[in-house]
Amino acid sequence: MKSMAMKLPGQMKILLLGFCLTLVFFECALYPDGAHSAEKEAGKQALSINQAVQTGDLSRVQELLGKGIGVNAQDKWGRTPLYTAVFHKRRELAAFLIEKGADVNLADHEGLAPLHVAALEDDKALARLLLDKGARLGLRDKYGYTPLHLSCDQGSAQAAVFFVSVGANVNTESDWGNTPLHSAVAENNLSLVKLLIANGARVTAHDRLGRTALHWVAEKGTLAIARLLIQAGAEINAADNDGETPLHEAAKWGRQEIAQFLIREGADINAKGSDGRGALHIAIANGNKDIVNLLKAHGGEF
Repeated sequence: MKSMAMKLPGQMKILLLGFCLTLVFFECALYPDGAHSAEKEAGKQALSINQAVQTGDLSRVQELLGKGIGVNAQDKWGRTPLYTAVFHKRRELAAFLIEKGADVNLADHEGLAPLHVAALEDDKALARLLLDKGARLGLRDKYGYTPLHLSCDQGSAQAAVFFVSVGANVNTESDWGNTPLHSAVAENNLSLVKLLIANGARVTAHDRLGRTALHWVAEKGTLAIARLLIQAGAEINAADNDGETPLHEAAKWGRQEIAQFLIREGADINAKGSDGRGALHIAIANGNKDIVNLLKAHGGEF
């Protein structure tokens, strides 16, 4: 059953990020016995300076840098001291590391750079610092997500507002075809949806499955967001790659209130998907009796 699986990479990042950053501070996270000795040593050095950054120990960080540990030392996951400082909101340390030559765009193995982390942590001050020091606003991670994508995906309102205010592209697509609007809709974040639309977000944009933001709302969104999208010009009968419209989605997931709204707004009740099924057929197949009755009452046919 098709769902908003394409949202997963962005949604899971913060969980994976916290999990792996915890692991890095344990000896078990060091390089395996078979690793090259130089690689092991580099890992230990990164571990030691990241520990100092995590605890906010500036004097220890200075000492380690003085001993020759690189300011851009990367741990097993590619995380630098600056990355760690941003994650733990060590703003003074972040500024110090940048002053010492930290690369503000150096990403980990998932493609997450410090600015992505600031977005996930909703830290406007650190985001501003990074941008002032050369961070790239449109930098993409492994999945093609920009900092604005991630701020919308996590409901990081301060960061999202800031990124938009300094010119972030509100219509950038991830590798999955998701725009920041898709992310905000998936989180049912009405204020961010309003922000993005007010700044030029295309409400008709399709992801790689051909789904618009209205399709996403029909699956699990709110009526308020559905109304806003329609008012902004969303196509009520937009078809995805399977020929299914938002009404098909509402029928599939038992979203009676959304289905009623779509019908009132002129949705084609008998539109057929590429498999020849209409909303009524889908509602019956999924056991959504209230939707079945609603569609029949408005002329729904097989």
